[in-house]
Amino acid sequence: APTPARVAALALLPLLLPLLLLFGAPPAEAWAPRPQPQRHRAPAAAAMARLQAHGNNNDVAEMRQFYSDAPLDDAAAPPEPLALFRSWFDEACEAGLNEPNAMTLSTMDAETGRPSARVVLLKSFDEQGYVFYTNYQSKKARDLGGCPFAALTFWWAELERSVRIEGRVARVSEEESRAYFYSRPRGSQIGALVSAQSEPIESRAALEAKAAELFARYGAEGGDDGNPEVPMPDWGGFRLEPDCIEFWKGRSSRVHDRIVYRRDLEAPNEADRAWGRQRLQP
Repeated sequence: APTPARVAALALLPLLLPLLLLFGAPPAEAWAPRPQPQRHRAPAAAAMARLQAHGNNNDVAEMRQFYSDAPLDDAAAPPEPLALFRSWFDEACEAGLNEPNAMTLSTMDAETGRPSARVVLLKSFDEQGYVFYTNYQSKKARDLGGCPFAALTFWWAELERSVRIEGRVARVSEEESRAYFYSRPRGSQIGALVSAQSEPIESRAALEAKAAELFARYGAEGGDDGNPEVPMPDWGGFRLEPDCIEFWKGRSSRVHDRIVYRRDLEAPNEADRAWGRQRLQP
């Protein structure tokens, strides 16, 4: 039996024939499917679309991103890595990525040898290194006190780029920590005072009660309104001085680009502490 859509199409045919005779049939290419414009899709959304096409939204094995062929050329890589990092970081900011300064900080417990990782925010970088801030009693700070080496990982998915940075970590000066602490919004200053970071607490309600008490004591606005200065807790910055920085660019068929910079900070003379550069296989 004919379907309702087929019956409707047959019913319209007598109306379409006079128009075809009057104006002529459209050219064959008019009936061809039009090419769809290329749209940039977030990797997670693109992966989910492919999973839905397979009828299984939870099949991890089917989750994959197909990268472009935009290269990371050796000729475009400067002799030292800071210029390339600054260029990539600026492009991540200009692309409107969410928190382009977010980075995974990996540390190790010196006693157990167990690694741990968490996301923190880069707050400054220059020739001296890469700076982030935290509570000095936190687990990450305790790890760094026992093993003063760490790794940072940036992942800018929309740009198909990642940067890994390794090196020795040391505390920044107290003056630098205080200057940054008091440049933060007052609410963030009080929030740092609220939390004994990484320590257990009996409930969310207990944390909120502690926050309410401190906000009532110090106020949400600045000291110009008569509120006292928020005392800085045992809190401050760390600077990672890099000796290895790797730049990764996704490429088609998983034949990615990797360029790594290394230097020996323990070398006896400055010439031997210069950066060297090489390409790695993906």
